Amino acid sequence: MTSARHPVLPAASTLDAFCALLQARLAYLPGERDMVVMHHEFGVELANGAVERQTSTLVAYGDPDGYSAMARTVALPAAIATEMLLSGALGPNRRGIVTPVHKDIYDPVLARLEDIDDRYLTRQPDDPPNLVRVRGDVVQGLPFSDATFDLVRQSAMVVTIQRRDWPAAVREMRRVVRPGGYVEMLEPYWPFVPKGPAVMEMNAL
Repeated sequence: MTSARHPVLPAASTLDAFCALLQARLAYLPGERDMVVMHHEFGVELANGAVERQTSTLVAYGDPDGYSAMARTVALPAAIATEMLLSGALGPNRRGIVTPVHKDIYDPVLARLEDIDDRYLTRQPDDPPNLVRVRGDVVQGLPFSDATFDLVRQSAMVVTIQRRDWPAAVREMRRVVRPGGYVEMLEPYWPFVPKGPAVMEMNAL
């Protein structure tokens, strides 16, 4: 991170100096973008004693010509919550340090984020004439009829689709491709050394 070409400049504090160094070294070059990947697994015990596992997965890509993924997934929710606090929308009992696990907090935030995200589904001036932006879920079912496409391409989804869901995802991709069409699946090989059990399982898929 530091070198003779990139010295740490004097600053008011160590944190300020480190931030300045990060801004200089980690700025995106033209055309570059970031990616945020999160996966949570929850063990839930129901009132009847039954136990089930629930998962939550997020993959967000930055826009080279707009907001980064980090800005959309971290800064925007924090800004929306701050606006709610300042406007009094959170109510008089929401003061001090409040975790966003309460429905009256996360529901309005999610609604605002969905409105913002819908802009990415809106047709852009430079879109090709045959491009249509659609939100879908390949595991739960895509919003297309059978045999709709000549080519279905899937890329870099090994970190978002769980192992048990891959058969359903592949069946769904085959469902929407026409007879004689192609399903192209492209996944990276993770060259981490040493490899942990999770990476070895991903590479084995």
